[in-house]
Amino acid sequence: MKNPFFWGLILMGIVFAISSKTIYAVAKPRLYLDPAADSVESGSQLTLNLSIDAGAKSVVAADAKISFPKAKLEVVSVKVGTYFDSISKIIGNQTGNLEIHAYSKAQGETKTGAGVLAVITFKSLSPGSAIIDLICVDGSTTDSNIADASGNDIIDCSQTAGSEIVVVQAGAEAAVAATPTPKPTSLPKAGNMTPSLMLMAVGSLSLIIGFSVLAFQKEPA
Repeated sequence: MKNPFFWGLILMGIVFAISSKTIYAVAKPRLYLDPAADSVESGSQLTLNLSIDAGAKSVVAADAKISFPKAKLEVVSVKVGTYFDSISKIIGNQTGNLEIHAYSKAQGETKTGAGVLAVITFKSLSPGSAIIDLICVDGSTTDSNIADASGNDIIDCSQTAGSEIVVVQAGAEAAVAATPTPKPTSLPKAGNMTPSLMLMAVGSLSLIIGFSVLAFQKEPA
């Protein structure tokens, strides 16, 4: 018969291997439009939130450069959100471009976590698919940016996401926009050690049982 002590050691080794590889989430500051997909009748208005998720990073300002199809959409208004208390904007309906600069009135005040930078209202003009894109290039400071307290651009362009709006003819049945690959709305939580601790307890119990069996087991002649 296999020695119980042998199996106890094997199980303990597995427990320590698992517990030593706990992975923690890393915040990646990003900008995104919400909702990511929607539909609207031609001639109607729709509202999108320009949102930020800075994670645990402290940020002082954010810039968004947005492009949209001028033949299908036009910007009606841009209002300040709940994250920073001030915004400036440049609306270019003739070129299909929108710039939003969000910041705090109190100089040096920082923010963390997620929130809404601005609320954008569009008017739909003609039927078809309208891609609203957040322009972001890693290493560039002339596009969408998130600035930390030192003035560094810390945005992760790979996490930045725009929106797709399907404009349907007025009176027609509303179409459902093709939903793009979803971006995470919240960061994953750090790894949980509870399963590892349970396995460690089981391994320890097996080890104790193994020693007990050895103590009382009679060796064959």
